[in-house]
Amino acid sequence: DGYVLVPAERSITIHDLLTQQSGLATGAGPAGAQWRESMAALPSGAGLAERMGVLARAPLVFQPGSAFLYGPSTDVLGRVIEVISGQSLDVFLQERIFAPLGMVDTGFVVPPEKLSRVATLYTSADGSPLRPAQQRITGRWLFSAGGGLYSTAPDYLRFCQMLLNGGELEGRRLLSPKSIELMTARHVESIPISFLKGQHFGLGVAVKKDNGESGLLGSPGTYGWSGAYNTYFRIDPKERLVLV
Repeated sequence: DGYVLVPAERSITIHDLLTQQSGLATGAGPAGAQWRESMAALPSGAGLAERMGVLARAPLVFQPGSAFLYGPSTDVLGRVIEVISGQSLDVFLQERIFAPLGMVDTGFVVPPEKLSRVATLYTSADGSPLRPAQQRITGRWLFSAGGGLYSTAPDYLRFCQMLLNGGELEGRRLLSPKSIELMTARHVESIPISFLKGQHFGLGVAVKKDNGESGLLGSPGTYGWSGAYNTYFRIDPKERLVLV
């Protein structure tokens, strides 16, 4: 379709994945149609390994490390965790993050006794009245590092408080302070997403610059991310403040 494929100049690195500079295909771009068709051909119960296998066969959108494109890099990191740990992602997250932090209401599957607590999602198209959206049905293939967890504001606050504390909460340490310094350092100068202007990209988080370009309240160095279902979090280390 008018695109010329060339060999990759090097392999994708963990750093490329963490900074969304892998070049892996999304639904748009040169490989978008091929990626969508291949994903649609998978059985509904296909897991993370199968889906990453399909992704790995699609052409890259650009050379690894040469540009920023928010997409499936985080999902690949989830599969990397599975391969290295020998555990499925849901088990790894439960044992290494949720349980140590006391996040009792966080997971990919909502138990039957908690279903009544799931908030209703609403949607509106073309100015039409709000209507309930189709809930994502929890299942094996949704065990993804890029999305699909259910949680609560109190649980989310505990996770953010751990980051604000330099990687520790109530005597349980998950990360070193230096890891968080690296996570919030300037790895990509500017994020090419309109609602994240005035922020650089670290390792998985947007970080507010000190030039006022963002137009947002908060100290320079405030970091976090914005979820598709309006699950926003920001951490202001200077003010010792967490926003969920």
